[in-house]
Amino acid sequence: MSTVNNDGNSLKEGTDSQREEYWLLDFADKQRDYICRYTSERKILFGNESFCRDFRISKEDIRGHYLPFIIPEEDQERVTQHVSSFSVNNPEGMIDYRLIMPDGQ
Repeated sequence: MSTVNNDGNSLKEGTDSQREEYWLLDFADKQRDYICRYTSERKILFGNESFCRDFRISKEDIRGHYLPFIIPEEDQERVTQHVSSFSVNNPEGMIDYRLIMPDGQ
């Protein structure tokens, strides 16, 4: 099996950082917890296998969606404030919030 990145190059032949990113994404994909990587504008870049399976969307199709599609409207402001607090000096955090599943629950 050959894995190819967005520019068509084999990650096995890529730089150390490309191989490390592939390894981390592969590791994240195998987790049972939802893992979602997104931009500061909350545009989804990556959803792991659990996330995509439970939200019934392919890994290819999740890219470019905006995170609020799964967050109830009444929780979106709190989540937005939390994400906005990230910076170079504060690059991570944790927050619990409800999700809207595909069945609307």
